[in-house]
Amino acid sequence: MRRTTIPVENLFAWGKLNGVEFINVDVKSDITSKDGTSRGAGLVSTCDRSSKDSGAVVLSVPQDLILSREQVDRYAAIDKPLKSVLDAAGAFGKTARGAILIFLLVQITNASPDFDGPVSITNPHTDYVKLLPETVLLPTYYTDEEKDLLYGTSLDAALDQKLRSLENEFEELQGYTRDIAWCQKYWWDGDSGKMSFEDWMLVDALYRSRALDLPGTGHAMVPCIDMANHTSGIETIALYETGADGGAILQIRPGTELAADEEVTITYGDEKGACEMIFSYGFLEPGMSGATAIFLDFQIPDDDPLRMAKMTVSTEAPGVRLFVNSNGKLDWEGNYIWWACVNEEDGLDFRVTQENDGNRRLEVLWKDQHIEPSQLSKILESDLKWDIFQLRAIVMLQDRVSRQANNLEASEESFMESQGQSGIRDVVRILIGQLRVREAGLLAQFDRLFEEQKTDLLSRDTVRRYLEEAQANVDSHLPPETSEDDFA
Repeated sequence: MRRTTIPVENLFAWGKLNGVEFINVDVKSDITSKDGTSRGAGLVSTCDRSSKDSGAVVLSVPQDLILSREQVDRYAAIDKPLKSVLDAAGAFGKTARGAILIFLLVQITNASPDFDGPVSITNPHTDYVKLLPETVLLPTYYTDEEKDLLYGTSLDAALDQKLRSLENEFEELQGYTRDIAWCQKYWWDGDSGKMSFEDWMLVDALYRSRALDLPGTGHAMVPCIDMANHTSGIETIALYETGADGGAILQIRPGTELAADEEVTITYGDEKGACEMIFSYGFLEPGMSGATAIFLDFQIPDDDPLRMAKMTVSTEAPGVRLFVNSNGKLDWEGNYIWWACVNEEDGLDFRVTQENDGNRRLEVLWKDQHIEPSQLSKILESDLKWDIFQLRAIVMLQDRVSRQANNLEASEESFMESQGQSGIRDVVRILIGQLRVREAGLLAQFDRLFEEQKTDLLSRDTVRRYLEEAQANVDSHLPPETSEDDFA
């Protein structure tokens, strides 16, 4: 579907028309960083500000311009075409992401030059959508050749999963809107319909790269504030907050000085790792020295006799997050791995119970006592064999880290030979190269950490006794040694 777009230079006028207050701040279409790198469009201060001005509000956005699930619902109350799609979407249309993606899609349709006029009621956000960029350089838009360069990085699996999810959502969108007359005409009809998978990719990319977690509102798109670019740590200039009137405000951080024409930035999340920054925003911060965090998928071994039961009851993501915590220390989280660390001989068991409504449920037992699946890690932590369970987890984690590092190393030659190849943009190749280096460094750090932790655990009395008993049990089941005289 073709889009009608408006240059971002018109955002200031659109904002003023719709009640946005710009207080000594302006929208600039092309900002250059101190090192000469283009940062695209953003917000800049129009005056000098001393540290005495800290806390000052520089941007105020009315509540009805905050594009949240609640605002979409308010629009839908008077917009029958929009409401028909939201209702048909069921639970998906009641989530912030689902409601906003559907809303964006309807507004793109309203303004598309493919049609004679709007298909639903227009509103201030119809023009806001026109002001959004035509393209977003997120990994979902990478070419096949560029995707190949991701092999060995955590972004490889994340991107595959995301594309599958988007394809499933698009098929479901077709399914639940095909019988809605206006959707059939403008989206799906073989002659007059113009909807494509690329349209769904676009609204997802726009939402993913611009949504903020606004206090008191949750995930939402906040026009004008969403123009602010990212810097982390002490470099962050401003914070976004909910004002007393329910609107959104952007205010200078305490103790911050700002010169005229200097960029007003926010943080998109200091805790986000390199992979997540590229996945959601399409860039890496120049001053970011390491990967910061990496998520690795993890599977319960195929030969685990309780594998299917464990996968059924577990509610955690099947993976582990390795990260540098706020104290600068290496840490990891991922309760899913504990399911792989225990089995029937340790005290884990399952049984099928029947509920009052007749449905069957798989119940988790630990040493014959019922437990909730979410309690497993805490229960193991209080068990006498906790050191042993930790050792099992660390061994599995080190193996997973080693396999990931090996994949990166094995694909390095192919990456190095990719320069100048058809279908690979320089900007994308450079970005992927930075990701590869940073994740390789973080994996090496965790490999060393796990080796140290493994050595420590192996020296503990509980672990030594357990391993000695296990070896003795193996020895007792070996056939007795024989000599040549026995066959004489």
